[in-house]
Amino acid sequence: TNQLLAAHQIRTQCNTLNLQIMGIGPFNNCEGLLSASARAQKLEELRLWFEIARILGTDIIQIPCTFMTEGVTGDLDIVARDLREIADLGAAQNPPFKFAYENLCWGTFNDTWEKAWAVVEAVDRDNFGLCLDTFNIAGREYADPCAVDGKCEGADVTFRESMRRMARTIDVKKVFYVQVVDAERLSTPMSETHAFHVEGQKPRMSWSRNCRLFMCEEERGGYLPVLDVLRAICDEKEGLGYKGWISME
Repeated sequence: TNQLLAAHQIRTQCNTLNLQIMGIGPFNNCEGLLSASARAQKLEELRLWFEIARILGTDIIQIPCTFMTEGVTGDLDIVARDLREIADLGAAQNPPFKFAYENLCWGTFNDTWEKAWAVVEAVDRDNFGLCLDTFNIAGREYADPCAVDGKCEGADVTFRESMRRMARTIDVKKVFYVQVVDAERLSTPMSETHAFHVEGQKPRMSWSRNCRLFMCEEERGGYLPVLDVLRAICDEKEGLGYKGWISME
């Protein structure tokens, strides 16, 4: 297929540039599916992902939380069952694969780090962990693109406590990699008349598609507490003490 051909071409370019591929994604909308045929189709698709990952020389596949609104359930037992099956299929491969689950700030059910961590605990597999993304963490609990000031009510206090709680809660061995990214504070709040509005798409998803920035791009309107999230993840004394892969988006 074209995807396999593309994977070979990318691997060749990366080898030429001496670049290592740390992970691929997103393998999305694969948990909580109510249709047995839809579940079977996703598992069949997963086999292609294994083949692509082998070509690229990586053992990590990223799974963002579902943002489907129909044909899915957020029931933790069902979500964990589906993702456990995926994890077990990955563990049975040679070589085995790991999966990094990510909360999306526009996710249907598991849109916060705490909910994503609850999923990882429920799946309870060594090869199933977290991708901690500063945009998706802060974009749900600190930022609100629909608010005039771009922030959730009481964000400064509640987000600080959330980061303290995260540093006390997550097992750092379950953090497979970290994505670092900021976002632009909108000059006018997201609404149905906003230029970025897409019918049927959640405001935070539209904001994500149009307003992501690299960390430290404050001159372009970056305002998320990215460093606060990174301290909670990376600080050895007051954070998780994470020392693994970091992706700059």
